[in-house]
Amino acid sequence: MSVSRSFRELADIVYKQEILENLKEKLQVLLDDINQVTKRCTSWIERTEPITYLELRQYLTDKTSKYIQQCATLVYPELTKEGIKEVSDKESISADSSGYKDEKNYKILEEETINIQKTKKSDKNNKKTTKESQEISTQSHTEMYLAREFMFTLQSKFETLTQETHKSIQSQDKKIEEFSDDVEKRIEQINLLVKQYNDDLLKIEQQNLKKELEISFGHVESLKAKEKSLTEELENSKQLIKNGKDEIKKLQATEEKSKTILQEYIQKIRYIFKDMEPRYDNDWPIERTKKCVKGFDKVENGTRACKLCRTVTNNCWYIPRLNELCKGCWHKELGI
Repeated sequence: MSVSRSFRELADIVYKQEILENLKEKLQVLLDDINQVTKRCTSWIERTEPITYLELRQYLTDKTSKYIQQCATLVYPELTKEGIKEVSDKESISADSSGYKDEKNYKILEEETINIQKTKKSDKNNKKTTKESQEISTQSHTEMYLAREFMFTLQSKFETLTQETHKSIQSQDKKIEEFSDDVEKRIEQINLLVKQYNDDLLKIEQQNLKKELEISFGHVESLKAKEKSLTEELENSKQLIKNGKDEIKKLQATEEKSKTILQEYIQKIRYIFKDMEPRYDNDWPIERTKKCVKGFDKVENGTRACKLCRTVTNNCWYIPRLNELCKGCWHKELGI
């Protein structure tokens, strides 16, 4: 069954469709720009972006503020002075052409003031949300930057200590070999002396050689103790590296949690700036169904009162953030 439509209805729908298409294009451009910013952050984290931490932080702050302002402008264009003046001029012309009385003009001015106050409050909440998101992001990046710097320093110290330990062990091994060779030579000398000298001289020489051997063995034991100490230091360094890696894992878990919080804030922002198009049935004006009059104040004779001007009427239109409005208030909201 075909439904007759007036020229005004068709023009209104076409106008709304053009607004949605324009909004879609602007949001697509904004999303592309955001993707470029996130890619640059990823490049910096992977050390492929030649930019300092402070420069990247300021860059992210400026971009985030710019995106919030663009979203606020898309949803609340009346935030600018020019937008407020334009709405005021349209209401004044409409009032003159329709012959509204002074009392009606006063109500319109009061309604505009309420809308502006709501807009300012929403802008304040947006700024607060943006600031919190920036603080969380800055804290997360700072912690990850400090953790990486700590890990690099620790790794460098570990490599230096390992090299020094290996050099010391090699040096001690060389000394042990030299002492072992010296001991063998002295033992050979003892064997020669046993054959060449008498028993007394042999005993004296043997005593002297034993003393030298004891001193040599003492040096060997001292070198072994030093080697053991260096080995323990190496094990302690390995344990320190392991603890550092555990701290990195904890910081990475903290970063994931921060990302989750940021996603929640993004969802809140999207909810605030979601499309607020009015819904109504096919005919104009119409009498609302039970599903659409939810939130209306009850009055006598089965009618409902407008949420803004409190006018009692059977004809009402639905706007999500204001519930039901009369025809006049609904036109004001649409800028007709």
